Amino acid sequence: MQAEEGIYVERDKASPGDLVIFTGTDADVREPGHAGIVISSPGNTIEFVHSSSNGGVKVSKVEGSRYDLRFLQVRRIL
Repeated sequence: MQAEEGIYVERDKASPGDLVIFTGTDADVREPGHAGIVISSPGNTIEFVHSSSNGGVKVSKVEGSRYDLRFLQVRRIL
């Protein structure tokens, strides 16, 4: 449901508080399965906080990680 709320935001415009939406663990299944909250500023590498299945709450980066393969979109709710 989160992937359909708010408005679509270009990846390079992601701002703190935006939702970043990913596939589930299988990047080949291109439907939403994981989400995080952006904590980085627009134009920088997207950093986000999320609940990980293997370690609790984490801060991760999209670029240079498996999350880059799983990335679907950024949504702004407010």
